[in-house]
Amino acid sequence: MPKTLLIVLIAVLAVHYFLAVGTVYRLLQDKGFVKAVIPWNLVILLLPVLGPAAYWLARCFGKKKKDAQPAPAQGEAAPLQNGAAPAQDGAAPAEGRGEGEEARPPEPPQA
Repeated sequence: MPKTLLIVLIAVLAVHYFLAVGTVYRLLQDKGFVKAVIPWNLVILLLPVLGPAAYWLARCFGKKKKDAQPAPAQGEAAPLQNGAAPAQDGAAPAEGRGEGEEARPPEPPQA
């Protein structure tokens, strides 16, 4: 194998290593946005330079989150995640209650 070809191969693999590490890091941060984490991992790691480039392009031009809600206007209360109505008189909403369950007093803090 010629020496120049070996140097080029080493350079390409070194660039791929840093691209792959950065891309996998971003992929794991986008876990809620990207449903196919394992296939993307394989593409990123097994296709030198093209795998990370494909993920960044797909991320750049891909669909935005459908369930992303705009921030509430100043003075409005933010909507709750589970769809429950906000509590009245400043009390915290009851979470984890099913239908027919009574509200429990809050647990005292543990020392």
